[in-house]
Amino acid sequence: MVTRFGMSDKVGPVAHHEEDMARLSAETKQAIDSEVRRLLEESRQRAEKILREHKDQLYRLAAALVDYETLTRDEIERVLQGLPLNRARVTPPKTADEAVPVAGVPVPAGAGASPLPQPHPRQQPVSTTA
Repeated sequence: MVTRFGMSDKVGPVAHHEEDMARLSAETKQAIDSEVRRLLEESRQRAEKILREHKDQLYRLAAALVDYETLTRDEIERVLQGLPLNRARVTPPKTADEAVPVAGVPVPAGAGASPLPQPHPRQQPVSTTA
């Protein structure tokens, strides 16, 4: 966007093609690099904000995809609204605590189902040093 379409106030409305990059000054290259980094960082922050703001929906959708594998657009909308789906699961729950109500299928009394799955903890990298 910065080099091809000139979409940067800092670099200006100028297109810089790949073959021209070798001829650009160090300052121009630095400005392009700085703008690309800024756009990437702003995009990352925006994506993280959206995911945090819609975390409940994200977890519901992830759980539904585990349970049903595929979802239609209408089913996605129902899941995001917290509504039950009208079909059998592909992956049945292992315990009553993992049961999420599905329309027409009774949930055992006292099942205590959690409406959202818990996220998996990030795996720590394995150290290669001894």
